[in-house]
Amino acid sequence: MTADLDRLIERFAATTDTREREQLALVEIPDEMFLGLGLREHVTASGIRVVIEESVRITVKAERRAELHRWLEQNGYHEELSALRAATQNKQARAKVETTVLGPLAVRILEGGPWIDLDLLGVSRLVKARIPGDSAALASENVLSLKRSPE
Repeated sequence: MTADLDRLIERFAATTDTREREQLALVEIPDEMFLGLGLREHVTASGIRVVIEESVRITVKAERRAELHRWLEQNGYHEELSALRAATQNKQARAKVETTVLGPLAVRILEGGPWIDLDLLGVSRLVKARIPGDSAALASENVLSLKRSPE
C-alpha cells in the first residue's frame, strides 16, 4: 500500500537515529517501493519525491571466464565473445568490456532473455531509492532471483 510507503518515507525524513535511518534507507523503503509495489517513482502525500534507480553490475571471475566464453559461443553471442577475447590480456580493458558488453546482455537476460546461470556472469543488481536533491541517498542492494530456471 502506498500509505505504508508514505509512512516509511516520512519516518526516514523525520528520524535522526542513525541505525533507524540506515534500516529504512537500505532495506525497508526500497523493498516496499520497488519490490513490493513495483514503483520507480513515488510522491508522498506531504510532497516528498522518491525515485528508483536500477543498474546491473558484472564481475566475471577468472576461473569462470572459459566457461562463459563457451556459453557465448554456443548461444550465438559472437560479437560479445570477440570483444571479450580482444580485451583478455589487459585487465582494465577487460573490466570495461565486461561492463559495456556483458552488462546489456545481463539486462536482457534479467528481462526474460535466454537462460544462463547468472553467477557465470557475476551479476548483481543494484536497486537504489533516492530523494532528488538530498545528498543522503536511500540505497538497497538486492540480488534478486539471479539464478533463473529454464522455462
